Order: sequence, then C-alpha cells, then structure tokens
Amino acid sequence: MKIEEDHPDLIKKPTERAAVQKQRPMAADKIKLLLVEDNPLNMEIAQTILEEKGYLVECVENGEEALKIFMQSEPYTYQLILMDLQMPVMDGYTAAREIRDCEHFQAKSIPIIALTANAFAEDMAKALAAGMNDYVSKPIDFNKLTDVIEKCMNQ
Repeated sequence: MKIEEDHPDLIKKPTERAAVQKQRPMAADKIKLLLVEDNPLNMEIAQTILEEKGYLVECVENGEEALKIFMQSEPYTYQLILMDLQMPVMDGYTAAREIRDCEHFQAKSIPIIALTANAFAEDMAKALAAGMNDYVSKPIDFNKLTDVIEKCMNQ
C-alpha cells in the first residue's frame, strides 16, 4: 500500500509542529545540570524526569558538595545548577553566594535556579539576593521548570 506524501492525515499544521517541538527543550541533551537536593526521593524523581526530558543530570546532597564539585570541575562541565534552599551542612543560599564568590571561570555566569518549598516573596527575594537567577516552587511543576531552564539558558 502506497501512502501519498500529501495525505491530509500526514500533513501537520505549523501550530501542531510547534507544539510538538515545544515539549522538549532545544538541545536539552547537551545541557548538563548539577542537581543539589538533600531529599533522596525528591532527587530521584527530579533526576528521572529531567533525564527523560533529555538533560544530563549529576546529583549531590548539599550545598557544600555542590560548591566542592563545581570548583573542581572544568569550565562548562555544568551549564546550570538546580539548588534546593533548605539543606543540612550548607544551605542553598550560602552555596549560591559561595559559588558566585569563588574563582571558577563560570562562577559569575552559571545560571542557578532555586528549588524551594517556600513560595513566599521574601524567600524568593532572598534567593535572588544570594545570586540565584530564578526559582521554582515545590512540588515542582516540571513543565514550568523546563521553561525556567530554557529562559535562564537564553539570557
């Protein structure tokens, strides 16, 4: 059976193509994220969903580990950091400030997105003041997170 190329069921309208393309970030498979999350279940869920969306994800459990691994990394090992705010050892606010103040080549430029259960304006302002670029409230809406990642990567 031969299918004609111009069969109406095979032709997608431009809006349908755009909707399909929007589901996956452009070149997500080339973006490596550092996910900083102390809750093992939250970490596993976030890592799984982000990897399904095409991102490469490396995970650490607290801000101190994030700072250490970032400082020891080669430039552009990570393109973005997802940072929980409330963690033991070193919280996300302190880690973001330390990253911004360190001597790493990307310290001033790498996007840092806060992940927070606190959606209060003062918490969000505190995250931005610590050097984070944006924030996403928990429970995480992964479509919104993808949009925020894309926005930060394009700034």
